[in-house]
Amino acid sequence: MSSRFFRFLIVASKQDLAGMNIISELKKLRLPTNAYKILLVEEDIIYVEIPPQELYNADYIIFASRHEAKDARKTLSVHFPGNWGKAEFGGEEKQLNKVSAYLLKIAFQELTEQAKNSNYQVTLEATHHGPFLQKPSIFIEIGSTKEEWQDKEAGQVIANTIINAIKKFSELDNKNPEQWKVALALGGTHYCAAFNKLELENKYALSHICSKYFLENINSEILKQAIERTEERVTCVLLDWKGLGKEKERVLKAVEEAGLEVEKV
Repeated sequence: MSSRFFRFLIVASKQDLAGMNIISELKKLRLPTNAYKILLVEEDIIYVEIPPQELYNADYIIFASRHEAKDARKTLSVHFPGNWGKAEFGGEEKQLNKVSAYLLKIAFQELTEQAKNSNYQVTLEATHHGPFLQKPSIFIEIGSTKEEWQDKEAGQVIANTIINAIKKFSELDNKNPEQWKVALALGGTHYCAAFNKLELENKYALSHICSKYFLENINSEILKQAIERTEERVTCVLLDWKGLGKEKERVLKAVEEAGLEVEKV
């Protein structure tokens, strides 16, 4: 199997302590020069407009960022950008980004491995916030307070995750493009309690995830958009059955209209 190198643009904001921490650690590592480029921007990256030439030259975008949470939990997380509903924090209303389910899976598995000896919780997050881009993108974040954002150990864990994920993603077997079953995931908490374990196993690769807080926006149109904006072929929807609440029947109807099989978790 021959290796293929994808051009990754790694983006961080100069005003983001976590992002700059990750970039500082990333610069200590090495990859072939055609594998990635670092772009530092002035604005908060959920509102960033990447220069057209930089965007044109990149195949994938990785955002290195902070994560904020009211409960101040120590987390390392990965998620896709996009808005199931209103665009309150960047991006566009009811617009989901282009994504690679394989990249999310590899990044999450690698992050879990790199962080196994740390005191951080590793988790997926449901799809949320901007920016909206025309290239597949992913966020990798340190949470959730200033103390964690500046933690060099956390920065190193994510830097190693980025490097190893790029390598592994670039070495995927072209002859077996459907080695994982690609699924949308609906329901449950923002931190994906029902889906984290499945992403670590070897059956599914998750595309866009919608938590229970945005299920009211689910219809066949936005599900079809999620399918179309996933690089890999989406074949099913995973439902956090207990996490669908009062939206259960309407979600099931939307999934049926979108032509996807249902698997309950």
